[in-house]
Amino acid sequence: MTQTSQDQVSRCERGAVEPSPETVLRYADILNVSVDWLYGRVNHPHEIVQKQELAEDVLRFAETVERFRSNPAELMRAISDFLAGESVQ
Repeated sequence: MTQTSQDQVSRCERGAVEPSPETVLRYADILNVSVDWLYGRVNHPHEIVQKQELAEDVLRFAETVERFRSNPAELMRAISDFLAGESVQ
């Protein structure tokens, strides 16, 4: 099926390494799911993030960075909130 060792899987699970894009694609193909689902970006195995949704997310992120650019501590909090899907104050 794949040529991935238990050690490689364990290191990915611990966050010590990131799998290559080719590895992620291979797993998505083997499991018959979308890459977006493997990365936790969507809730259903065959769903993908649409370009429009992605563009809106990028725009919101850029606006967040611009808003808090002069205050690094607040910027880090806002980015953390944004990545967690929380509303930025």
